[in-house]
Amino acid sequence: MAKKPAEKSTMPSAAVVALSLIDVDLAFDPTFEDADEVALHYHIQITPPKETDESIYAFTAQVEISKAEKDSSEARTSIGARYFCGIRCRNMTDKDIVANARKYTQTTVWGNFASLASIVAQQMRAQFPPLPPVGGRVEVKEEEDEATESAASA
Repeated sequence: MAKKPAEKSTMPSAAVVALSLIDVDLAFDPTFEDADEVALHYHIQITPPKETDESIYAFTAQVEISKAEKDSSEARTSIGARYFCGIRCRNMTDKDIVANARKYTQTTVWGNFASLASIVAQQMRAQFPPLPPVGGRVEVKEEEDEATESAASA
């Protein structure tokens, strides 16, 4: 008897398919390491996921930790990294795909960044507290921000 083809699942599913470090950005002010009044800042931002292949969505994630003088937003010491990310999302709405990209960034990307930042901070002799195991709020970069940056770099 012939085997019936497996029915395609209609249940939503997501899986990680890619993670690559694109670049690292460092700023270090050794005179600032002994400052008493320091403010720490964490920033996580992704581009909107774009479908590149059947059910595979690509986006970039920018992650940064920085130190500034208290009551200032100008970083004196910072470690930032940009990652290329890919996720496979099946049977999901656009909103669900973005939610999965955010979750992936908070966990997998942040975990990779935390390891990188720990090594780099030690090598720079920069003092940062240990990073939490999961990243905080993930912003989604607006489409018009991307167009403005592309035009400015051209």
